[in-house]
Amino acid sequence: MPPGRRWSWWSGTALALVAALGPGCRSYERPTELLAAQALYFATPTAPDGVPDRVVAAIAGADVLLLGEEHHVQEHHDFVAVLLPRLHERGFRRVLCEANHAYGWLLDEYVKGARDTLAEKQWNLGRDWIEAIRALNAGLRAGGRAGEQISVGCCDVNHWDDSYRESLAALAERYRSQPLAALVAQLPATADTAYLPAVAAIADAAAGDPARLGLDAAGAAVVTATTRVELASAGYRTSRSDAAREEVLHQNVTAAIDRLAPGGKLAVVCGMSHAQLRPAWRMHSGRAWEWLGTRLAARYAATPGKLYSLACFAARGQHKPNFRSKERFDVDVQSSASSDDLSRALDMAAAGRIAFLDLTDTGVDEEAKIWFGRDSVMRPGELFSGLLMYPRSSVARASVWYEDNAGRSGRPALRLVTPAATRRPPP
Repeated sequence: MPPGRRWSWWSGTALALVAALGPGCRSYERPTELLAAQALYFATPTAPDGVPDRVVAAIAGADVLLLGEEHHVQEHHDFVAVLLPRLHERGFRRVLCEANHAYGWLLDEYVKGARDTLAEKQWNLGRDWIEAIRALNAGLRAGGRAGEQISVGCCDVNHWDDSYRESLAALAERYRSQPLAALVAQLPATADTAYLPAVAAIADAAAGDPARLGLDAAGAAVVTATTRVELASAGYRTSRSDAAREEVLHQNVTAAIDRLAPGGKLAVVCGMSHAQLRPAWRMHSGRAWEWLGTRLAARYAATPGKLYSLACFAARGQHKPNFRSKERFDVDVQSSASSDDLSRALDMAAAGRIAFLDLTDTGVDEEAKIWFGRDSVMRPGELFSGLLMYPRSSVARASVWYEDNAGRSGRPALRLVTPAATRRPPP
């Protein structure tokens, strides 16, 4: 999620637990014992072949995989980077991330080798897994398999009011289009009442006669898609309506699903709240939403095996509230969860390893108490299809860039870099 948004899985201001926890005297020891016995524990992988086949088989059988994350966690970025090649083996050809939609085509060109630079504010949204896809795709092209490359997109609203301008300015440069560059340069300030009509006029120009803008069909499609989302994003930046934002996420994800080639599969990297399969958590306003995962669960109600939602979180470690915050706080399942909690039991059994539990066919119909940073109660498979618990979390190195480079507006400056040359090695 882009910086400046006070959003944290652990923050009490963002989420409120809805599921009733039941009487305080109730014990969840039996389901915890039964479920913990089914879990897989494995050492943190440093390469794709370190991801257990059992994990890949469980999560990659679906057509759509939601990787519901704690934001700003380095260990999750590292795991996604080594998981992606294994997902590619199973037919995954597209990855969407919860980031400013306008940057999607730029990230896609970068991972496919069509451009060698990205702005740091774009690259640092997920630089570890972005670099992993870029390396994978380079190998595929070298082997004559360019048609099998993984494409990348962004499915969120444009949180920053300059993302759309930057995107279209880069598109004008890409096509060496003076007419498009002129239209972008003439865009009013986003707070100006003339802004939205001017944005819509750009889309009309691209749809009417893209050649006059110096664009081909692909370039015109980028303008159309980015403009559609920017029009919705402008309203969101004013209203901060989380329901409206969820609608944009859903539209972008379903559009990607509908465009998948036969046999193609989609992975979506998003927050755990968006990945929940039923509306167990509400926003701070108290209103209940149809979350992305909830809507997709309805879409695949007749074929539930085509959708898999994986909750990825850590048993302990350090976190930050949002991208640009320098605040840090610690969490620990052993001191926060009750003795009959499943996450606590998994952590004890894992003994410093990753714990994975497929919740789709456990044979356990009882509710279980599961700590995701806050207590929750669920029947196996209702809230998520599975869970993946890292032994420890640390603040993502890429997110630290935003702490040092956000201006007064909270928007990072646009500076182009050659990412591979500036990438910091793991500590």
